[in-house]
Amino acid sequence: MLTPQRDCPVPTESKHNVNINGSLSTLSWNVSGPITLGEVNMDGNILKNPVLGMLMHHASFQGAVKQSTGGISYVYDGSARLTVNGAGSWCYIRNHDLFNYCNGLNRRGAFVSVRTQFYGLAYQPTGYILAGGTINTALKNGFGFKLDGSSLLGVVRNDYAENTLNTGISVSEFTSYDLIAVVRSSSSVEYFVNGVSRGILTGAPLPAGADGMYECRITTALDGGDSGLLVGYLTVGIPMY
Repeated sequence: MLTPQRDCPVPTESKHNVNINGSLSTLSWNVSGPITLGEVNMDGNILKNPVLGMLMHHASFQGAVKQSTGGISYVYDGSARLTVNGAGSWCYIRNHDLFNYCNGLNRRGAFVSVRTQFYGLAYQPTGYILAGGTINTALKNGFGFKLDGSSLLGVVRNDYAENTLNTGISVSEFTSYDLIAVVRSSSSVEYFVNGVSRGILTGAPLPAGADGMYECRITTALDGGDSGLLVGYLTVGIPMY
């Protein structure tokens, strides 16, 4: 029961199994089932399973490991550009591996966010922006986004096995896209493009961890010109527990 100093009318509302009636001086509420708010479950007035902390990694790219064949990468303070030219050429950057440094990729609330642009779509590039990454091994473990030609997909990689979700977005060249992928369970990820949910990939078990915090990669299928991937504000978050 809440008893404020002043009595203010409150309209009756029922939402998410919470009933609010009367004025603030007689405010009462009833919960007929658990309410899930992000990582916090509220059942009556008891809080359960709170988030104790979030490990955050913001990619500066200054210490990134860079490798390429027929491509080149440029790193700046907090941003990077990967470009390739010629069929079969590839280029990637990732952070230095620290022995399963990225534990907890499959924890609810883990996320990767980035602002990105693409170009050279006529040469059918394939690009990845992942939370995760593995030493000397391409695209083994992680989750994030995949460019397939001009189609933007949500992706999960687990021991090389790949599951994807079509976001329904066909990207335009040199147009910025704000991308966020959020783990909803150990086998599902929700994908957002420019603040709008584009769906949830389910039935895709996530890896428990990876050696690195991020991996960005682009390859191209056709000759004729440059294809590229620009990334900035790349951030990975992992709940501590």
